[in-house]
Amino acid sequence: MLKKILSISLALVLAFGVLCIPGSAGYYASYQGNYKMAMLFHEGFSNHYGKIYDFDGKLVRNMGNESFTNSYFSDGLILFRVEVDTSRSIYKYGYRNKNWDIVIEAKYDDARPFSEGLAAVFYKEDGSLGAWGYIDTTGKVVLPFKYGVGSSFSGGLAAVQENASRKQGFINKNGDMIITGISIWSDTRFSDGLVYINKPGPDDPYDQNYGVLDTNGNFNKTVQYFNYFNIKLFSEGFAAARDITTNKWGYIDATGQWAIEPQYADAKTFSEGLAAVSLKGDKYGFIDKSGKMVIPDTNFVGWVPDEISFHEGLCAIHRNGDSVGYIDKTGKTVIPFRYSFAAPFKEGHALVSTGHDFLVLSNPLGYTPPPPPPVVQPQQPPVPTATPTRSTVYINNVPTAFDAYMMNDENYFKLRDMAFVLSGTEKQFNAEFINGEAILTSNRAYTVVGQEMIPGDGLPKPATLNTTMNFFKDGVKVEVRAYLIGDNNYFRVRDILRLFDIGWDYDGDIWVITSQSYTE
Repeated sequence: MLKKILSISLALVLAFGVLCIPGSAGYYASYQGNYKMAMLFHEGFSNHYGKIYDFDGKLVRNMGNESFTNSYFSDGLILFRVEVDTSRSIYKYGYRNKNWDIVIEAKYDDARPFSEGLAAVFYKEDGSLGAWGYIDTTGKVVLPFKYGVGSSFSGGLAAVQENASRKQGFINKNGDMIITGISIWSDTRFSDGLVYINKPGPDDPYDQNYGVLDTNGNFNKTVQYFNYFNIKLFSEGFAAARDITTNKWGYIDATGQWAIEPQYADAKTFSEGLAAVSLKGDKYGFIDKSGKMVIPDTNFVGWVPDEISFHEGLCAIHRNGDSVGYIDKTGKTVIPFRYSFAAPFKEGHALVSTGHDFLVLSNPLGYTPPPPPPVVQPQQPPVPTATPTRSTVYINNVPTAFDAYMMNDENYFKLRDMAFVLSGTEKQFNAEFINGEAILTSNRAYTVVGQEMIPGDGLPKPATLNTTMNFFKDGVKVEVRAYLIGDNNYFRVRDILRLFDIGWDYDGDIWVITSQSYTE
């Protein structure tokens, strides 16, 4: 609808945010918020608290204060930061290439690593609250700064919340909202093609309806509600979850049901077919996807407290809380326990420390690079059905009958109709269509062509997004969403009102007030 006033705080929206590497399993997500993620090799480089090592163990660069938790290579670029206000620790963010040249200057107020060719960046003009948008690896803005929440792309989709409409959902790389009707968190994204999320009822934004969502929009309600701390990331079709009645951990599958019954004091994420579990909370062993214990529990813990998993056939563990080594999937020690620090293998290499020096190990099991990930084509939104608008439209308090439609809670009008009824007011504009382009001119009376205000037939119709028409207002290209419905183009009325600073309100009916200014 034109305007909904919903008092929804994002702090009350609970959905599971994830961070994963494109083409990798969800187990890497445990490293969000600390340097563990950057210490893994990414495109040939490992970042240990700002010191960048290559496969040969050579220190190739000390980034110093430019480095932070998200400083690792992705799509050929690495995030860096510049402190612009030392008294308040305020930074700007940009990107360097592998020659350490600045490719995208540090001008953003927040930024995420590149993922699938795009990066979410936050930009705030002086005095504004700022918004998220998306750039490509050349720094070109490909999706505008209009999102209050903007997560990284995964599986061709990114979770966003539009600032203007407050609508939440997943968009494709064209900016089309493919999946709607969900509640998201600050970095909600798919892991292994699945995400645990809240899908409120259509009439109650506070409704608690948690379940598993896939990239096609299929939703399965889970066997019970799990809060943020009681469910982990999906990987290989399973997510560790804690039963609220027994306080025991088990595993749910994509249907939201128990695949392995809750019976563990702790359970980690599946990786390479195995998951670490603990019966009493101290010793850990590994189970397969049938729940069979294949590596008996013993006295070891992972390289970080919440991460015990296999990477490229090996698992880095502390044994008896002492030195770190690596075991294989039979539990056999492959690399002796002699390191003070050892990262998981990635790209066939792992950064380790003897306590005095840093070394880079090659995987003794060998390493075959995975095939390049398939090119993810933007998912196309389903063909929406446009239904005739049931609201009464008032133009300066005068009821006016329009041939108008509603889709996805937005109203769409014919551009000529709106220009016709506003002609002679203080917000009049002319609308012309020349060579497939819409030419809009402010403060000019509308030129009547004889096709205005024709009544519709009142029937629902399929709608097709118009991606070929360009719009110009007073000679400047502008963004307007338009759909072909039947034989005519219909335009999102909110875009028209915003362009010409026309006031409006919505209380079940639509009020257009030319003496007032536009507000979101």
